[in-house]
Amino acid sequence: MDNGDRISGEVIAIEDDILVLETGYSGRVRIDTTRIERLSDTDENVARNWGRHWEKEHPSAPLHSSKDASEEKPAGRTEKQEEAESPWSGTLEIGFAAVEAANTRQEYLVDVENSWAVDDDRLDLNAELRHERAKGDTLVDKQHIGTAYNRYLSERFFIAPGIRYRRDSVADLERRITTVMQAGYDVFDSERQSLSFQAGPGYLRERIEGDGVYEDFLATWGVDYDRRLSNLIEGVSFFHEQSGATGVYGDTGRLLFDMETGLRYKIFGDLYLAGIMELELDSAPRGRADQFERTLRLRLGYKW
Repeated sequence: MDNGDRISGEVIAIEDDILVLETGYSGRVRIDTTRIERLSDTDENVARNWGRHWEKEHPSAPLHSSKDASEEKPAGRTEKQEEAESPWSGTLEIGFAAVEAANTRQEYLVDVENSWAVDDDRLDLNAELRHERAKGDTLVDKQHIGTAYNRYLSERFFIAPGIRYRRDSVADLERRITTVMQAGYDVFDSERQSLSFQAGPGYLRERIEGDGVYEDFLATWGVDYDRRLSNLIEGVSFFHEQSGATGVYGDTGRLLFDMETGLRYKIFGDLYLAGIMELELDSAPRGRADQFERTLRLRLGYKW
């Protein structure tokens, strides 16, 4: 805007000197186009409509193309020195959880999940540490660290190498290291909703206390879906993430499956609260590990 503000949303219409924008925090807003200093949008139709509107309102302004028109500034307006913007964006979530496993054990923990984005590429990092003692005995001792990098090769296709480390001393799992190389595709990605699929080969190596080392090649997959529900409840969005792997060499048919489903509620600004149900399944657990585990999480997050 001409006063330095930035407004994000989905362009609904541009007509009669008014731009209609659907936002996730204030619903639909109407903006006087004479106050718009720059419009940035990857949608070709929006760029063309803005270009035609610009040519109509500023016939003497030099234009290179209809899409370039979105970067032009109004004629006669004093050029402003724009602040350099950081290319980094991401989220940080810190949460608490209550876990109910097959042995009805309940525990509380703190976990951290973070992601960074530069242009369209994204780096995800999550860490989960659990420790519980009672009467001198260690009841829970788990560590889980994972990282993945989404590198876009085109507007929708990307590759996603990743690695995970897991340890559970109570269940005799000294360490499990899983590496994957997946290819992914964004079915759609808009302000309102997004859906992506990814799949590829993987490799697992785990060491069980007193039982040796196991290795296996995996077939892996993942699904991410996000849907803004502002048309029903303002500031609320639904999300679903799942990943799975099955053994194709050693333990043929062994299934490892993780799923997160929940709701995010925008408290104010870029601060939000998320309630999450997480399921973990290992169809053939080794040592004393649980086959099925359900986790309820409450996370406080910040997006920049």
